[in-house]
Amino acid sequence: MIGGAIGPARKSANEVTLDEVMLGIMLLLLCYQNLVVMDFGVFSMKYCHVFFVAFLLYAVARRGRSFSAPPTVINTAFLLLFLLTVINLPKRGFNSVVFNYVFMYALIIAVYNLTISMDAHRLERLIRVVAWIVLASVYVKIAFNVSTIRAFFADSWGGHPSIETFFGGGVNLEASWIALFGVFFHPNRQGRAYIALATVISVLYASRAGLIICIAAVFFVFGVRGKNKGLSFKVFAVAVVMVAAYFALSAIDSPIIERLLSIGEDRGSEGRLRMWRYAWPAFMQSPIIGSGAGSSVSVVGSISGLYYTEGNIHNYYMQVAIDFGIVGFLFLVYALLRFLRKCFANRFDNPFAAYVFAYFVAAFVQFRGGDALTGFMLGCYFSYEFKRIELTCSDDAHIAKETNNAVASSTALWPGKWRVM
Repeated sequence: MIGGAIGPARKSANEVTLDEVMLGIMLLLLCYQNLVVMDFGVFSMKYCHVFFVAFLLYAVARRGRSFSAPPTVINTAFLLLFLLTVINLPKRGFNSVVFNYVFMYALIIAVYNLTISMDAHRLERLIRVVAWIVLASVYVKIAFNVSTIRAFFADSWGGHPSIETFFGGGVNLEASWIALFGVFFHPNRQGRAYIALATVISVLYASRAGLIICIAAVFFVFGVRGKNKGLSFKVFAVAVVMVAAYFALSAIDSPIIERLLSIGEDRGSEGRLRMWRYAWPAFMQSPIIGSGAGSSVSVVGSISGLYYTEGNIHNYYMQVAIDFGIVGFLFLVYALLRFLRKCFANRFDNPFAAYVFAYFVAAFVQFRGGDALTGFMLGCYFSYEFKRIELTCSDDAHIAKETNNAVASSTALWPGKWRVM
């Protein structure tokens, strides 16, 4: 049963509200990033872009006059990004990554407003449902590409199997995005099943980043979310499983083992290291204001004299420094330090904090920024934090009211004997 569009969200566990339907469709389309409606030069209009128009209008109607912008830090970040890019337009021209950042910001605003009145547990459940749908569709796709994956296992020179993906950026990023969904699961059978199946995808795709995120998800779900109950045994059990998996995969000559043992020497690592060698001179081309959004690869290419097919330099922090200079880089560091302080102070009780945290850890080796999925999760993260502040203020008001009542009562009972210490 679907709840009304403008009325308050229903709380029955057996029905789905229209808010949840809209959020679910939006999230699904963000996962199927390679579904393109048409191309306009450097910009590809995708189904997620088309649906977002209706999604944003619905969010505005749903919130009415209460529709608001997210916290200042995120508004400042995107304003700074825009200004630095505009300043660099005459020198570097326009890059399609600017579209990604604009869409990400708009997505944060819409999701923030639509989830601000939604129960966090229902929102997490919705994300888990979407995660299962995407995981199932990836396995169906793998079933149709078994021969290609077998050929890759026989000769893994290419680094990854060459198959089409739902997520943009190839199989490595597809494995990473699927693994990131693992942090929304709980320490139960469903959580174990999802993370195990996500790990299998990382192994089949020979994705080191995906595998590392899966391992991180295990420790988060069964350690942090499990309230550290039996943590020592869980860590030991995970270690035993990992060792057993290592020997089992080694026995069948799995490419993932070869890639793990050849970090720094394989083609993928050599390509990254080659780009990173030129990051400093690329940064020094315009150290204060950078070269503009999405320009890092072209700047590195012009300095090195090499042609790169990648859309990023596989280190988001280096990329921010080159794109937005020391101004943008220092603001990113400031925002991340604020984020980390809040995460550890609250022990990651915000379920979306773990996703954002894992994303920025993985950003040391991949992601180009302006990622729509991360924008969706940031919108959820900020709405959760808003509700935390609102709840705290409500509690403080309640305590103040009770205190005032106590003062009045005491004054009435013992007139002239009440002192404020």
